[in-house]
Amino acid sequence: MPSILVRLRDACNTLSPQLRHAARYLLGRPDEVAFSSMRQIAGRAGVQPATMVRLTQRLGYDELREPFRNE
Repeated sequence: MPSILVRLRDACNTLSPQLRHAARYLLGRPDEVAFSSMRQIAGRAGVQPATMVRLTQRLGYDELREPFRNE
């Protein structure tokens, strides 16, 4: 399975504007994402926590932080 960063980059062009905004935030701050809560990440990205959940699911993950910890 490709890394989450590769999956985010590959998916960016097919995402809705909100999901794309969230993805770009994650791509720019992978170390921060690995150790922050979903609510904190969403707040810093300027999106709703549900947007982060949808993005996580769209990428095929159950949880957001763990894949970033494995990078």
